[in-house]
Amino acid sequence: MGPEELNRQLDQADKAGLAVLAAGRQKRAEAEAAGLTERALTEDEEQFVKDFLPRLPAVIPRAKVPHYLGGLVSSGALANADSKGRGPKKAYKVGCRMVAYETESLLQWIALHFNVSRINRL
Repeated sequence: MGPEELNRQLDQADKAGLAVLAAGRQKRAEAEAAGLTERALTEDEEQFVKDFLPRLPAVIPRAKVPHYLGGLVSSGALANADSKGRGPKKAYKVGCRMVAYETESLLQWIALHFNVSRINRL
């Protein structure tokens, strides 16, 4: 495969990735317009976000999410949620293949979708 063919394939992959993100954003907008918005965070979920937020960078690439969050969520789970329009609200496409999340939005998404609760210790 020559460089021209490789560039053509990369351009197609980039367009396909942008189309998936756009479709996901469209699905989210439709759900919000229909009144199917997410619920408010519980007290435990708010505390989870508050505790983690100061310890993390402001933006985290999808590929590094498992590293920064100790494996709480995989990059594959995030990619699947994004493709269905159910991923973190503030996601950014960077270049042709990278996706990054605003950390607060990512933590709120985890809290909402994985039922975070505090374990009471005696």
